[in-house]
Amino acid sequence: MYLLWRERARGARKFIAQGGFERPAEFADSVVKALPFMIRHNGLGQAAAFYRNKGKDHARLYDFLNAWLTDAGRPYVAQGDSPPAQRGLLNAIENGDMDDYRLACAEALAVMEWVKTFAEAFIEIPAGSEVKK
Repeated sequence: MYLLWRERARGARKFIAQGGFERPAEFADSVVKALPFMIRHNGLGQAAAFYRNKGKDHARLYDFLNAWLTDAGRPYVAQGDSPPAQRGLLNAIENGDMDDYRLACAEALAVMEWVKTFAEAFIEIPAGSEVKK
């Protein structure tokens, strides 16, 4: 039986398990938690553009979201015959319709809940490290 929540959980767990975050404590505490807030208040396009251009950990989260939302069965499935310059989340948002945008926002928020859960559970924060608030 196909369960979308299970697929989201698997994808989020795989992303977090890859590790290699530049600042794991900050990533787990603020980078992951801020994205859903930004999507709700600024929109998916502005939040995605901000994360794409911010820093290493932000860009990794953007890359995950880009891959997730443009994968098969998702709102912005990548068209295999389109040129690479016309693929990707930001281009899909720019050229897509409002129904796809709403679906993409809902899907982004849903998968980010799983990313946040796994980041809190599995990213080890070194002893004595403090997160800038």
